[in-house]
Amino acid sequence: MDAIYFFLSGNVIFRMGSKYIYVKPPSARDKAFADFFAQEQYDDALLEGTWTQEDAENHLIELGFWSKEENDKMDKIRENINNMKVDYFNNFFSSDTKKYIKQNIDKQEKNILELSHKKYYLYDKTCDYLRTYAFNSYNIQKNAFLRNGMPAYLAFPMQSLYNKYTALVTNLNSNSRNVAKSDEWKQKWFNAKTRCFENKSCGQSKIIK
Repeated sequence: MDAIYFFLSGNVIFRMGSKYIYVKPPSARDKAFADFFAQEQYDDALLEGTWTQEDAENHLIELGFWSKEENDKMDKIRENINNMKVDYFNNFFSSDTKKYIKQNIDKQEKNILELSHKKYYLYDKTCDYLRTYAFNSYNIQKNAFLRNGMPAYLAFPMQSLYNKYTALVTNLNSNSRNVAKSDEWKQKWFNAKTRCFENKSCGQSKIIK
């Protein structure tokens, strides 16, 4: 899916087998209930003794897989990245300096990613994961449709829809910086400004319900 049209319309389109799935943006009402439902799932899991993310991190520390020093290192790297972004802005007209700063930012972001994989190694065993899963899966269930308007969860397992949707959205969001720099986006922005997001000229997908 072209990331530009994802950001313009808010719709996500992907394929499961031979079927196309259209996921429209959840309404405020959907999000409100999803948040309430997700918190209930978190509270129930907590009462049943499921780990919190903090519990999981402490267990990894006990195993020697993670450390408080690495946690501090992540915070320091994030601080350095923020400072480098300021330097990048201040050197906007110096191509060589910008290139050097950008390379360092990319390197530090890779370091953050590697540390995150360790820190959140047991995330899917926690209450925090259940809350996130409940929130997103409810919104997908309410807003994902086949081309004929049938709810997608009636045709495919919810876990499969969730995995496919979250992987695609994560990838699209990771490319947001490149989209903002693309000539196609700049042309749309200069031509329409904020009307870009009104879905009047971006070919927003319509879902028949």
